[in-house]
Amino acid sequence: MAHLRALIFVAAALVLGPVAGARAAQVSLVPLTLDSQGSWARAGALESLAAELNLRTSTQTEARENPLDPASSLIFKHPFLVLWLDGPPPALTAEQTRNLAAYLGRGGTLLVDYSGEARGAKELLTAVAELLQTLLPGAELAPIPAGNVLFRSFYRVSNPVGRIRLFPELYGAQHEGRLAVIVSLNDLLGALARGRDGSHRFTVVPGGETQREAAIRLAVNILAYALCLDYKNDKIHLDYLRARRNFRLEDSRTGEGGTRP
Repeated sequence: MAHLRALIFVAAALVLGPVAGARAAQVSLVPLTLDSQGSWARAGALESLAAELNLRTSTQTEARENPLDPASSLIFKHPFLVLWLDGPPPALTAEQTRNLAAYLGRGGTLLVDYSGEARGAKELLTAVAELLQTLLPGAELAPIPAGNVLFRSFYRVSNPVGRIRLFPELYGAQHEGRLAVIVSLNDLLGALARGRDGSHRFTVVPGGETQREAAIRLAVNILAYALCLDYKNDKIHLDYLRARRNFRLEDSRTGEGGTRP
């Protein structure tokens, strides 16, 4: 537990801003795979997110497109993991289950991003909820309330969109007062994925590039939450972030703002 907590502490400091004289550290964005083929269908998404994080925050981020198997001990080196699914997850092996349960219990955060058909979303949520009973017994998968600090961890976000905009909520499961698992049903990674030429791989519907920007902000918020937990719930930290970032937070009612004065 101490190792993951230490990684989160260092990363949190980098999101806010580097400490003078501190040695540079780096956060890695790492995909998971649950099948033997090691497939990763959102190539370029994590590189894109890493670039946005490096541009918009003080964190130093890199992406690793080669997915890890949950059975690998290497998952414990990364406080944030991403699992892409286009359907219910396959059954985990005993070793995968044991490792992933330990990872989440020790402070790691898992983002599950669904890109399958809309009619399959309910089945996906049911399958993830059942898996959680094995990984985090007693944890319930439920919609994340609009007032959760995740929606203001860096930007003020009111509509959790992705490549599509069909589902109005993120889902999450809490462990020891934090969101250990976060589920997006709107293909968040699809909005970020880029091809080798640097262009975005997928059209964002129905909101186009404005919606893509909203998806990027949501992704930044999720990572900021995972690395900093909920210290930003305190008013003093909200004031600090406003001053540090030097831009106007979005109005939660209109979704406007975020532009530099």
